[in-house]
Amino acid sequence: MRVNDDWETVNAEAQMNEDASVRHFWQDALARRKTKKDVFVYGDFQLLDEEGKKIFAYVRESEGGEKWIVVLNFSGDEVSWELPGSVKVERWEVGNYEAKTPTKATSGKITVRAWEGLLGRCA
Repeated sequence: MRVNDDWETVNAEAQMNEDASVRHFWQDALARRKTKKDVFVYGDFQLLDEEGKKIFAYVRESEGGEKWIVVLNFSGDEVSWELPGSVKVERWEVGNYEAKTPTKATSGKITVRAWEGLLGRCA
């Protein structure tokens, strides 16, 4: 298998100290999975967009009612995606484009950038 042409700038080592990176996003998401097993391991799973070809989005909910949303754009295109009315996002906790909490709308349409991942706490 051939190595990508941009391997010198897009690689795991380059993301080690970046707060806005794919590595940081998954590191944070996996840390939450460890501390919130009742939601992310044992909680109910609800797929939000069965027809979506670019967006993979779902909600996980614990028996106690704690609820989280995951939105992943698995394409190189920017996508305008409608949050379902049944999902009330309290706040976006982590993403791979912004070092702090993502500044996205918590209802209605959101723009999900190419290869963007979002993790949000639901109300």
